[in-house]
Amino acid sequence: MTFGQSKLYRSEDYGKNFKDITDLINNTFIRTEFGMAIGPENSGKVVLTAEVSGGSRGGR
Repeated sequence: MTFGQSKLYRSEDYGKNFKDITDLINNTFIRTEFGMAIGPENSGKVVLTAEVSGGSRGGR
């Protein structure tokens, strides 16, 4: 049985480029619903969550 791995990405240029920052959460599995939320510490930030199914590149 194989389980997916959570990935966390960050964009600092309004979504033009994304940087993998998964190491900042120690590869913790993120389980959440699809959605969008206002950043808890900063209302100027938006948190987007989604699930990507597998593929030859691990769903990237």
